[in-house]
Amino acid sequence: MEEVKKTDRYVWTDNEISVDSLGLLLKRARQQLKLTQREVAEEVGIPIQSYQAFESGKRDIRRASFAVAYRVLRTLELTTVPLLFDMLSR
Repeated sequence: MEEVKKTDRYVWTDNEISVDSLGLLLKRARQQLKLTQREVAEEVGIPIQSYQAFESGKRDIRRASFAVAYRVLRTLELTTVPLLFDMLSR
């Protein structure tokens, strides 16, 4: 598993972010904010199962709609720039 670097609320890896690393990053950010998966899902406006799939790595958030990915990252107070560049390069 790649080492996730974090400075302030910016996150990146030296290589492409793996689905598992991204899921772990979402989970850690959620826990740091003391939110439940249900609270994040409700704030974003998606079923809890969809959010759980992002965190577990079963579903790649980069393959979700732009609006959903943006709302998840905004809710978790994560910067969107590195993820957006990765989404646009696919």
